[in-house]
Amino acid sequence: MKKLKALSTSEVLLAFASTSLVVLFAFLAFSPFDFQTRKSDGLVLSEIRRTADALVDYSEEHGNFPAADGSNCAVEATDWANCLVEAEIISKKPQEFGYALGSNEVVIYSELFSSFNKNKCMSGETAYALYSSQDKRTGTVCLAENPTVRHYLFID
Repeated sequence: MKKLKALSTSEVLLAFASTSLVVLFAFLAFSPFDFQTRKSDGLVLSEIRRTADALVDYSEEHGNFPAADGSNCAVEATDWANCLVEAEIISKKPQEFGYALGSNEVVIYSELFSSFNKNKCMSGETAYALYSSQDKRTGTVCLAENPTVRHYLFID
């Protein structure tokens, strides 16, 4: 009968260390935190698209975009988002987005937090989900400053 050879301690430790490294890299590559932030970023983009559609509908119906403080709203409102609700363009107020109004052009935006989106930007830039009425587009942009009303180079 053939004798079975047992693994030495160093061989067991080497196998354990190799397996641990594979598990660590897999966890970092598919981190649940990053998955959740990417999912959250996707929801933000979706909400900005929905809100942008409502702003365009309001503008087509009333001839202008609502002012940030809601002062030019067709109905009484405390801000631009409440204006959309009070004018019955949307049923509930959207989340807090940045809002910039120019000469009948508008930008709404929110910072994105997933490393997937942040890594698309250069050092010193921030990834934003953004709708620009000048570009008639919603998408992701990288900026070193807060968005304003202008044309943008979208990265997606």
